[in-house]
Amino acid sequence: MQQMDEPMGLAAIALILFLGSTGVTAFASGFLFLPAKTQKSLLPILVSFATGALLATALLVMIPDTLRQAGTQKTMQWVLIGILFFFLLERLVIFRHCHEDECSTHRAAGAVILTGDAIHSFFDGVIIASAFQYSVELGIATSISILIHEIPQEISDFAVLIQSGYTRNRALLMNYLAALPSVAGGILTFYFLSELRHLLPFFMSISAASLIYVAIADLVPGLHRYAGLRTGLFHFLFLLAGVGVIAWIRG
Repeated sequence: MQQMDEPMGLAAIALILFLGSTGVTAFASGFLFLPAKTQKSLLPILVSFATGALLATALLVMIPDTLRQAGTQKTMQWVLIGILFFFLLERLVIFRHCHEDECSTHRAAGAVILTGDAIHSFFDGVIIASAFQYSVELGIATSISILIHEIPQEISDFAVLIQSGYTRNRALLMNYLAALPSVAGGILTFYFLSELRHLLPFFMSISAASLIYVAIADLVPGLHRYAGLRTGLFHFLFLLAGVGVIAWIRG
């Protein structure tokens, strides 16, 4: 299990978060230039892969590592608390991802959506920094999982801002700005956990809860909207691919 030294670790986390968040936003904006039929075909593939990657990171990497450090009872208690916390946060801030053009989240004002995205981005930075504090391998796996699952969210948010009256350039700029709090979250968490490493198992449990909650409460219900056995099996294969990539990184 390889760990980063402090100066290199901080620079690496800040760079990963900055390039990752801006890269995802740029990809999402470019995605909207594709033909509508292509978008409709690719989006559930991305969601399926992201679902598998999120669940694998939480259940095959984060929770087992935390169990070894903190024991079963504490770990499961923290995971439960985390799931309840993110449910409450979702209700209060409306950061839930929606992958359809029409949904209750999208009927909120653009400013509310951007605020929710900024808060969610901050927590993404917290989760990724916590993972890198534990090990480089876990940090890489977590970064891949989170960044892939952000792509469908950014695509839908970008489309909603356009529908809300934003110009394409302004929508792109605002999405960039909403993604930047991830860097602040990562830097603050890195410094905090550098001094209080005994809290790392707690942060890892809460991070695992976040990934499980997003996968089960958000992504999976969206996939169930696509009817047909063949379609379901196709999505399942990409879900397994997401699991496989994380398992391969984990070694």
